[in-house]
Amino acid sequence: MRNMTPLFRLGLLAGLGLLSACTQAPVVQQAPESNTVLLVSLQDGSIVKQDIDLGADICMKSNASSITTCLYKGDPIFDPDTDQIIGYHMQTEQVDLYGK
Repeated sequence: MRNMTPLFRLGLLAGLGLLSACTQAPVVQQAPESNTVLLVSLQDGSIVKQDIDLGADICMKSNASSITTCLYKGDPIFDPDTDQIIGYHMQTEQVDLYGK
């Protein structure tokens, strides 16, 4: 998984149900965005990135289904030695999305 992009790795781990916490490296703060990234997997194996106005941190779906799995940032995870936030629990929600 070292050669995968971080976003693809996140989607892969979430799809496998392995994402309970996500560690963070130091990040430059950016202005908050109102759009959610939606990753749609197509039948040929490619993935399309779309921006939607939903309020989740990231959403994933298959083009063959209207069911979409969205991830929301939950409670922080603290390093027991330094008491710094090292990641967040991710909460999932299933929503129905239909194209216009």
